[in-house]
Amino acid sequence: MKRTLKQSVTGLILGLMLVGCQKSTTTPNGNNGNNGGNSGTVASFNTIPLPNASIANGIIPVLNEFYVTNRGVYVMMQNSSMLSRSFHKYNGGSGSAAWSKYEPDFFPVSFMPVNFTSEFDREFSIHWCNGAEGKYGMYNMNNGAPPFEYDVPTTPLGPGYFTKVASAKKGMHHLWGVAGQEIWSESVVVFPKTFDSIATIPGDLGSISCIFADPDDETVLWCGTQTGLYKVGTVSPNAGGDPGILQQWNLGSNGTFGVTAIIKTDGHLVFQFGNSIFELVAGQPKEIGSLIVSSGTSANICTDGTRIYASNGTYYNFNTKTWKSFIGDGVNLSQDQQTKYNLLKGYCSGAFPIGATTGGGPVYLLMLGELLSITPSTL
Repeated sequence: MKRTLKQSVTGLILGLMLVGCQKSTTTPNGNNGNNGGNSGTVASFNTIPLPNASIANGIIPVLNEFYVTNRGVYVMMQNSSMLSRSFHKYNGGSGSAAWSKYEPDFFPVSFMPVNFTSEFDREFSIHWCNGAEGKYGMYNMNNGAPPFEYDVPTTPLGPGYFTKVASAKKGMHHLWGVAGQEIWSESVVVFPKTFDSIATIPGDLGSISCIFADPDDETVLWCGTQTGLYKVGTVSPNAGGDPGILQQWNLGSNGTFGVTAIIKTDGHLVFQFGNSIFELVAGQPKEIGSLIVSSGTSANICTDGTRIYASNGTYYNFNTKTWKSFIGDGVNLSQDQQTKYNLLKGYCSGAFPIGATTGGGPVYLLMLGELLSITPSTL
């Protein structure tokens, strides 16, 4: 069953209203280290205006479409009154060179960067799809690769439309596609492209909340729903077995939006379900933390490849199995530091989507009018 353009827009606008109805205030940079004999620390931070953002006019980011690579931050801006969307990447710095953009002549439903770990400076590369309109494609800048746009093939060579897309992170980097509850995998990477049906995830139409291509196994896609976590594969672990759902975990229902983030670092598979953070340990979900923020439709955890960061201002140490602050310790602060620390704590209480620079660097919170860039404090 295909979702209409109006249904897609309405659902995402409602999600934005639930998560992002908070006022943001432009703030000065933070201050690391000692200050006038005080021994406390406050992470350095600054705000970055989003391109053409205007909350009053409904020009805001799509909060559940937010990604950070090793070279920048990707956001999708929506003009609610014009029913249009555009893609933007923050490259760093300020002025006209700070942002790259792609303004398509179609209404994209979702997108994802092609490469998270080894982008070049100012490279721009994404896969996109436009839902019920039945097209998908790739857009590139500054990497020598041409863009493309294709019709999603129809049965039996494809589902006819995609609602989410993601590139495998290894091998031939084939494309994964989601159509309602169906998971498809690109089978022919040259034109004409075709897809194989891999699995149907149980649940209501549209309940797949997020997908994550496993960075260690090109044959595996992780899927989160309102009630569970699924490991889907194009190769069965059993000799002669069929592709499909390899493992699944029923998490129940706690009145939330379900699984909103799936990440992996150093072999640890971690996911967010409502306000709870789980790690798969010996094949079973083990709760390792809880967020004291209002749950929403977007990710409140991320990784830079080593640490797991949460939007409440903490990070997880796998060695000590404890959460620590990355925004400062909040003690023995000067008056100036205390003011900045209180501002930063306020930002980190808003359940905003979070992303971390792959390989280490700034951590970002996506707000309705701006990005908050935080340089984590090392304690």
